[in-house]
Amino acid sequence: MRRRLGTLEVSAIGLGVQNMSRTYQTTIPARPEMLRIIRAAHERGVTFFDAAEAYGPLEVERILGEGVQPFRDSVVIATKFGWKIDPETGKRMPGLNSRPDHIRTAVDAMLKRLRTDRIDLLYQHRVDPQVPIEDVAGVIKDLKAQGKVLHWGLCEMGLNTLRRAHAELPVSAVQSEYSMLWRGPEAEVLPLCAQLGIGFVPWSPLGVGFLTGAIDEQTAYADGDIRKGETRFARENIASNLSLVALLKTWAAQAGYACADRACLAPCPASVDRTHSRHDADGAHDGKYRRCRSPLHAGRIGRTEYDRRGHRHQGGALATCCTGLFRCRSTAEGAMSREVDFSRRTMLAVPAVLALSGTQACAQDRGNGGMQGAKTLVAYLTRSGNTRVIAETLHRTLKADLFEIRPARPYPEDYEEHVAQATRERASGYAPPLSSRITDFDAYDVVFLGFPIWGETAPPPIRSFLKAHDLRGKTLRPFITHGGYGVGSAPEVLTSHAVGARIEAPFVMEADQERRTLNQIKAWLGRIEE
Repeated sequence: MRRRLGTLEVSAIGLGVQNMSRTYQTTIPARPEMLRIIRAAHERGVTFFDAAEAYGPLEVERILGEGVQPFRDSVVIATKFGWKIDPETGKRMPGLNSRPDHIRTAVDAMLKRLRTDRIDLLYQHRVDPQVPIEDVAGVIKDLKAQGKVLHWGLCEMGLNTLRRAHAELPVSAVQSEYSMLWRGPEAEVLPLCAQLGIGFVPWSPLGVGFLTGAIDEQTAYADGDIRKGETRFARENIASNLSLVALLKTWAAQAGYACADRACLAPCPASVDRTHSRHDADGAHDGKYRRCRSPLHAGRIGRTEYDRRGHRHQGGALATCCTGLFRCRSTAEGAMSREVDFSRRTMLAVPAVLALSGTQACAQDRGNGGMQGAKTLVAYLTRSGNTRVIAETLHRTLKADLFEIRPARPYPEDYEEHVAQATRERASGYAPPLSSRITDFDAYDVVFLGFPIWGETAPPPIRSFLKAHDLRGKTLRPFITHGGYGVGSAPEVLTSHAVGARIEAPFVMEADQERRTLNQIKAWLGRIEE
């Protein structure tokens, strides 16, 4: 069986090689065995192999290049660029890099590691908010003209970004997490791909191993295993989520085959086990991955029989199989309901957003000077909600006044448009007007100021807040959230805009689940009280 990704033809099942340099359990697989797995997969009809410079970093491309060298011309190699990685040393630095010169350098290094003269499918691993997608498409077009790249794709992009990229240079494939454990792309991404004629490559089609039945309530995860930080595998959620596996086993036993529903889908399960790889390949070759109508496909999962609990991987580390870095918003009960609106904003929101949703910001409604004259103020800006969790915890614990910083004109809901607007504002020095300010700001001695990192720096509305309020003589205690790339130039922004304030070292937290969030805040408060 074959699949088409745009005009690129691949086998119905691919092989993800991410874990061939380091497994989920953090062990280092034997290289000769990894080469045997790659070659055995090819013998059984697999012609689609997925890698990335970030896996290893760099090492899996070397393994894949060696593995497919004997039959290079009969396979499709996919790999990815986009992170800040030294293409020679593999040193990983915070943030993203899709500058045209970096892409060219990265591709040349990939070709050497893969022992080939062309990359069949080159993905942008993550959209770089600092580089217009049209510029990225332009350099890919140049690389195609040179014969170094044949097709290109995007991972985890916004819908508008995909439209713009495809208009500039036809996109062959999109790669996102998609499985019976996570069906987010069904709402908007898959329909748009179908409309534009773009193939879809699900990563982690077996739910990071969960859907294989290898995980139960007693499973423990090694330090460094990304599943250890995912709340969907936490003990309080695992029992509920295992009901999906039980249902899946029952249905599979009755039907005798697995469900893969679209001819434009080409899953790439990652494997470091030759038996698993053989079963995947044989299932595709024998036609077991066929169109079907199962209880899962009928849409009953997550509505009556199954309620997914917990969240996918978040933060700066790469996640499972073919791609990583995800954040999702939970429902108020902490469950990932099938009815959730899987928009780009939902997918990028922080998991603990609504856990404290019953607590309302008391100072915002009082807006222009209606605060109670407390000596401590908690002011914060939020997009996805994680900063609000910290702010509301400070508000309750310290009995401080709470003020949400809001621009007079809301930013776009679409994540990519939101970041692009903030980038333009920062580059031009524009300070967006705020919907309200604090007229009795002089009453406060201590100001906790919270905000997320946008484009590796403080958001423009924070600059507006600092310009509108005189912090001279006050103690400024920043708390900053980020998605894995660090605080960037935010400390310099605070220093330059809060002249005369006593600025303490910021409390910095990568987006995380609520329990760890609260524990870290309490520990921080304990240190302050000392």
